[in-house]
Amino acid sequence: MGNYDSLAKGQNFCFFCKKGHFKIARHFKTHEKEDPDIARALSFSPLSKKRKELLEQLGNRGNFMYNNEIMRKGRGSLKVKRAAKSDKCKYEYCIHCKGMFLRKKLWRHMRRCSFNTEEEEKGNGKKNAFLA
Repeated sequence: MGNYDSLAKGQNFCFFCKKGHFKIARHFKTHEKEDPDIARALSFSPLSKKRKELLEQLGNRGNFMYNNEIMRKGRGSLKVKRAAKSDKCKYEYCIHCKGMFLRKKLWRHMRRCSFNTEEEEKGNGKKNAFLA
């Protein structure tokens, strides 16, 4: 796949150049002419909500690629949205935003994930989040 660097805490992974960066939005400006998704995200006003959502989605895409490579190799640290205190926790991906969350807490995130475009039934239990 490519050269995967180990990420420090707080870094996000660029899906285009396969490296970790602390300021991923600023880094994406270097790839603006090479990728249409990045160009679209950066075309919005710097303070707009839409730009923030698109940049988050691009960052999640890079972190998803990085995490898949780490799991394939079997060594390294995962880039998760919210880390647990214990090291022996199971993480799963949100099917909408590709963010990695604790398996026990994923149902709560999926209920209010901003990237969920479908009008799903929003029940008040854990079971409804995993029916999809």
